[in-house]
Formats: sequence, structure tokens, C-alpha cells
Amino acid sequence: MMAAITGGCYAEARPRRPGVTRRRDHDEQLACPDDRALRALPLGPGPASCRAMPTATRTLPRSKSDVRRAAAAVCVRRRRGRVQVLLVSTRAGRVTLPKGRVEAHEDPAAAALREAREEAGVHGAVQAHVGSWRHGDARQHVDAFVVAVRRRGRPVPSERWRTVAWVDLEHAADRLARRCATRRDRDAVRRALTAAASRLG
Repeated sequence: MMAAITGGCYAEARPRRPGVTRRRDHDEQLACPDDRALRALPLGPGPASCRAMPTATRTLPRSKSDVRRAAAAVCVRRRRGRVQVLLVSTRAGRVTLPKGRVEAHEDPAAAALREAREEAGVHGAVQAHVGSWRHGDARQHVDAFVVAVRRRGRPVPSERWRTVAWVDLEHAADRLARRCATRRDRDAVRRALTAAASRLG
């Protein structure tokens, strides 16, 4: 599905078929106060899986050509006075933002919107770029974009194994920062989430 530019934002050009009723939004089913949304996400076999890898074990890329470009969708909302971030599970038993590789000749903002739809069923529009950081072994450069959620459906069939949940911003920042190799990148993750939350008003 292609993304079109509407009013300065990337938005999905999705024609509505006659006779088709939109699927009920599942946000309220996923709205979990306190830590319940976080506990619903698989975090691997035991506490050890939640620990950050020692920085000394990370190997930095030798050249810029080794770095993979990725785009992440930061979807935020306010519920019961708390800011929440939409996270998805990974096959490794961790949690992450809807995120993936930027394809050749693809705009990073369009890639973030595509990943939000494919992995979390989010249909919306990109509002702004809120930051960038190196992920994991520092071989992945992530650009993060705020995606305004207009409605939610189901992820694409190949991604329906994922658990999707709204998580309090502080918990989300802690989980995401643990996958960064350096303090600078961990701080960049937190700044990006804070910038996204500030757009809620």
C-alpha cells in the first residue's frame, strides 16, 4: 500500500470499499492500567532476559556501509492521566516500537507508517521526526517518527503472532533503552518518547 502526502503529513491512501464495515477498534481491550500491559508482553525466560548487555561486548560497525537504516513508529495516547506508548513483542522475547528496515528508495517516514500498519494494525499519519539512535549492536540506525493513530485494525497476517499493548511511557522508555549500546543512544530514546508525548498537548 502506498503512502500519500496530505497536509504536510504522510497518510495512507486507502480507499474504502462499499459494504465493508470498519473493524472495531481494540484500544480499550488493550488499555491496561499500571503494569498489567507490560506484564502481558513476553519478556523472555526470566529476569536475565531483561538485563542490558554489557557495553564491552558490543562491536561497533567498521564503516557507514555496515549500518542498516530502520524506521520506528512512536504511537502515543493519554489514558487516565497517563501517557502510553504502543509496543509490540519480538521473536526474541523482547518488546519494541513498531519498527523495520527502510527499503531501497523508500522515505523513512513512509517506512515508519508502513511498519505501524503491518506490525500493530495502526492506520494514521506521520506528524514529525522525533529523534534517532543506534539500536542493539549499533549496526542499526533508527529514525523515529510520531504517528497519529486514526484507527486500529489487525496487523498483516504475517505479523499476527505479535502481542500489541499500550504501556506507560516510563516503562516503555526503560525497556527500549536497554537495547541501546551507549548512554547517548539510551538518552536519545527517552528524548524521542518525551517529544512524542509533548505533542498530545
